[in-house]
Amino acid sequence: MAWIHLNDDAYMWKNIEEGAQLGGYNSGHAVWVSVDLAMKIRYFGDFKHEGDVVKIVGTYNAACPQHGGDMDIHASTLDIVRAGHPVHDAFNTARAMVALFLLVVAFALHRIRTIIRRRHAF
Repeated sequence: MAWIHLNDDAYMWKNIEEGAQLGGYNSGHAVWVSVDLAMKIRYFGDFKHEGDVVKIVGTYNAACPQHGGDMDIHASTLDIVRAGHPVHDAFNTARAMVALFLLVVAFALHRIRTIIRRRHAF
């Protein structure tokens, strides 16, 4: 048996890097599946991959007696609805420059604060 975690959210079909608009929330569900069913999944979602979109049929447990009262789904079938794929995030130079600028400002403010505290300490 294996645990998989399914996200059912606004970014299920397209992530922000692929052009999806910000919206909704991130809702996930724990699913208990047989290893045979889990082996159907080619791409698990992570920072570098958009995971397979799957359809699960199974038993929903609001408080599963087998798993310490946790909410889960015990899957009886798993079908791939859409195959996942690697995600290539482009480096955002403008965002990096803003971050660098803010880092310099924060450091300068910290130094100014340190100097002022030293002068008032005596």
